[in-house]
Amino acid sequence: MYNDFFSVVHPIEKQLHVEANRIEFASHYSEMLWISSDQAILLEQERDKLLKELLGRGGTPGYNNTKLDCQKLSPGCELCAQGQWSCLFVNNKCNATCFYCPAPQEELCEPSTQTFTFSEVEDYIHYLELFGFKGCSLSGGEPFLSFDRSLLFVRRIREYFGDKMYIWMYTNGLLVTTEKLKELAEAGLDELRFDIGATSFQTRYLRVARGIIPRITVEIPAVPGCLEKLKPILHELDDLGLDHLNLHQLRCTPHNLPRLMNRGFVFMHGPKVLVAGSEVEAFRIMKYVQENGFRFKVNYCSFVYKNSHQNKAARMRGQEHFLQEGETITRAGFIKSMSLQEQPGVLEQIHVDLHRKYPSDTLKWRWQRGSDTLYFHPSLSEEMKEMSSKLYVSYFSTALRPSVSYRNPFRQIPFEGSQKIIIERNCIMRNFLLVNDQMPLFANLDHAECEQEFLVYLTDFAKTHNLPDEQVRHWIRIKEFEFMKTGFQPYY
Repeated sequence: MYNDFFSVVHPIEKQLHVEANRIEFASHYSEMLWISSDQAILLEQERDKLLKELLGRGGTPGYNNTKLDCQKLSPGCELCAQGQWSCLFVNNKCNATCFYCPAPQEELCEPSTQTFTFSEVEDYIHYLELFGFKGCSLSGGEPFLSFDRSLLFVRRIREYFGDKMYIWMYTNGLLVTTEKLKELAEAGLDELRFDIGATSFQTRYLRVARGIIPRITVEIPAVPGCLEKLKPILHELDDLGLDHLNLHQLRCTPHNLPRLMNRGFVFMHGPKVLVAGSEVEAFRIMKYVQENGFRFKVNYCSFVYKNSHQNKAARMRGQEHFLQEGETITRAGFIKSMSLQEQPGVLEQIHVDLHRKYPSDTLKWRWQRGSDTLYFHPSLSEEMKEMSSKLYVSYFSTALRPSVSYRNPFRQIPFEGSQKIIIERNCIMRNFLLVNDQMPLFANLDHAECEQEFLVYLTDFAKTHNLPDEQVRHWIRIKEFEFMKTGFQPYY
């Protein structure tokens, strides 16, 4: 059986990732220090050993085994995993200079999220209500640089939603004062998350907040080699009654690349470039916390989790406005549309036969008289294969926008706020022909329990049927549209 804690990546999929990484980092790519095969093996061996120890001590994995430990997550992290969290960026300016920051934070901008700008708090409240969010956070830059605005948003959101909305804020702590914390607590802030990496792991700001804000969390990236410096800090955090420690896998972006290179970090490939050793360092920290019996729990937030679960949550918002008869939503949150293309006369007969066979289930297909395309539910694919060799599958994603791009079909959602909310439907794979001898692959998409199982089947099928690499690439893309990621990413 498959190891549920580790993802399987097909060799061609690795090539695709390397190609994408090379394009993203352009001329800097050749200057970057990439992980060697030997280094990758050693790191994976250490990760495997640490993971077994963590699980043996009661560590609880969750969300397709992409997150650990899920035994005592912050309510905000639970809402994130459930797709019920909105993050509002109060501004785009920061007063810290963290070397790992993934993007520039240099301008005071209007509050925004998901391409929407919310100058008025009432508009954001309507947005939260429209999509049924149960949690929201205020981030930056640094929210304390726009303290009056941040305070207003917290207060008005709490007044409108009461205890039905969980509200938290991120900060580096540099501008934290007792007076400001009391105002935030009075306004209804549930949780404050400190990035102590911005202050060389200082805890004095947390000590001010303890006892004023109901829940205190430390949220930092797991920087390779940071455990030794963190050890005394972890004891301090336990003494002051920290509630949660959130660790993130360290990402490399074109913005933070120069600073990461100056520190000599090694990089590894994937859907996005990651810093080698970050995940292992997170597990080392978790082990140290377990061994010392600290009261707070550690939540490791892997890139696999973020890329899979958070992106799915964004895709799912408003999809019901674009789902048509016969279409389904995949496990990964994409719209799947299947079609049969023939002469209109042929399709008319098929249409009649379907009506005769399924008189009370006509939502499984749709056809407009005179059209050369009939759309049908995937459950009819075996039956349709007997009627035609021209079966196709297409995949779509939806995205929220403040205005129409006129590149894709769109609909405007009724919204009480002062701006528009547009949903666009974007085709990401159009009319992939399901060749008869490859239909077993398509059938396996539904039968396979997870991505790993399908990849094993695809690898065997490609060998026995001499499937060209180009065809394998298409099936790997389809796999991305069908399955949620499972387990932690391999190192390469």
